[in-house]
Amino acid sequence: MLLRHYSNLLFIPFLTTLLACSESGSGGAVTSSEIDLSFSDAPVDNASEVVITVDKITFVGNGEDIVIDQFKNPDTGANDLDTFTIDLLQVQGLDSRLVVDSVELPVGEYSNMLIDILDEDTSLSYVVDAEGNKELKVPSDELKLGGFTITPLSKQSMVVEFGLAQSMTYNPGPDRYILKPRGVRIVSVDEAAALQGSIVQALLQENQSCLATDTGGTRGSAYLYPGHGLDNSLLTDNFIVEEGEDLPENIAPTASSNLEGDSYIFSYLEPGDYTLAVSCHSEDDSASAIEGFEIPNPQNQLIEIRLEAGQTLSCNLPLQAAGCGLAETES
Repeated sequence: MLLRHYSNLLFIPFLTTLLACSESGSGGAVTSSEIDLSFSDAPVDNASEVVITVDKITFVGNGEDIVIDQFKNPDTGANDLDTFTIDLLQVQGLDSRLVVDSVELPVGEYSNMLIDILDEDTSLSYVVDAEGNKELKVPSDELKLGGFTITPLSKQSMVVEFGLAQSMTYNPGPDRYILKPRGVRIVSVDEAAALQGSIVQALLQENQSCLATDTGGTRGSAYLYPGHGLDNSLLTDNFIVEEGEDLPENIAPTASSNLEGDSYIFSYLEPGDYTLAVSCHSEDDSASAIEGFEIPNPQNQLIEIRLEAGQTLSCNLPLQAAGCGLAETES
């Protein structure tokens, strides 16, 4: 693994905390930790391929910044790739691809993780949708994912979770897609939780509003919102706030998942309190703007849950006696 050091990069406010790894063989103070980094993706329904080619990954610290420019080769197992290309739709749900293997990072605060993407060549980074290959553009050619902390515990595995429903939008003028950092999360694998389940079709068929549209086997989306006691009237679908714009009063989802058949999945989540809701008419949800789908729809399908570190919780709708509501997760 080749590392280069840079300084004086842009400071980004602290966004999320990750616990990293280290052991001190000499009994002295621990000063560094070993990190593995993988990529994963939440499903999106408007593309069959979302391919990116990564040139380097930078860990921005308070001292010298560490740049990784050689990556894990899935064929040989060696760290001998100058760049790597990945179709994010091939690592969906709980699947992931290891891209950085056992890099040593100093213990301390990091203000940012920067992922440099080669987007000038459409053979390196692109989207395949129903109309064919489209350009995929990353503003400033890099994703700025925010801060984290490396602390001296045990070896740490991290995953970069690409929530494409939140982070990727279609730009009709130049007929291309834009990939932004909103919806792309850094999560500690050891601490990560997951939520999965199914929704009984009869629940949707009993709702006249849901019957108004034939979705061809995919009925809308499941949405996961941060916290409990939310004002239902403020719950919204995916949207991106452009730089310089005011954040709307609406509550944006932490993640969303298409209802593929009867099922949904949310993977690599931070532990904590969430509210789960379903909308049966949001299969065409785009992060370009607030679409105004009714959430929840059906109106009574909104459940408060609590996810613990390392937990995979199953939550099937409608709730049964042994459901997944907050009362059950606390018992």
